[in-house]
Amino acid sequence: IEFSVNAVILDRNDLQWTALANITSNKNQIEKLGTSGFISGSTIVDVGLPLGTFYGYVFDGIVQPGEEAATPVPTWITGDKAVHAGDAKFADKGGDPGVIDSNDRVVLGDAQPDFIYGFATRLNYRNFDFSASFQGSHGNELYNAFRNTLETPSHSYNGSAVLADRWTPTNTDTDVPRAIPVPYSTIDSRYIEDASYLRLKDVTLGYTFRLNKSQLAPSVRLFVSAQNLFVLSPYTGYDPEGSRNGLSDLEIGVDNGAYPRAKTFLTGLSISF
Repeated sequence: IEFSVNAVILDRNDLQWTALANITSNKNQIEKLGTSGFISGSTIVDVGLPLGTFYGYVFDGIVQPGEEAATPVPTWITGDKAVHAGDAKFADKGGDPGVIDSNDRVVLGDAQPDFIYGFATRLNYRNFDFSASFQGSHGNELYNAFRNTLETPSHSYNGSAVLADRWTPTNTDTDVPRAIPVPYSTIDSRYIEDASYLRLKDVTLGYTFRLNKSQLAPSVRLFVSAQNLFVLSPYTGYDPEGSRNGLSDLEIGVDNGAYPRAKTFLTGLSISF
């Protein structure tokens, strides 16, 4: 479903103002598969779900002292196979109470937006012209895989500053698990983030003047312009849309730390004959 509006708001001798807006909603759902559903990385592909549906564990806080015995031990924990204070807790969603394994994974959201939208405006006043365009998306999630990597302590690379607030016996009021010698990484609800956004895509201000009063005389236009000036989003990564280029359909919505869209400032001069 798509809806668009073009409007002439003002049209006078020395003032013209136009605007346009559009909004689009698309329902994406898998209707039939030649085989049963399957899991692909951070997503699940199954009948009745949209493509790019995230699948993982529900983060349920940090194990505090005294809670160790009552907290189920995830099957991926090796070594002493015990839960310790400071470990991450995960919701027991499977049909086997007291066990945290692959059966406890649930749908955590999907990469398909509820709707996408955009609007633009242009204003001409005498020799001045101004234009701006915005674009946005609402209701889609993004798996912040880059954040997951940086928040998993490792000897191989530097970590996120968030790790400075990790759980310790003297810092228990936190949702960052303790550092352990052999870290593990899970796809869980901490890293499935709301990636709705509103971006100022382009804004331009220009001034046009003629070399003499004749209408046939060449005109000169000076302008300044900025692209990607700001983006408003609850997403904590680099860019709520910066990681989708070049990914396959099954991988859409996975942020592996791709370089974000650059903020650019331009100035220029054009001559028309």
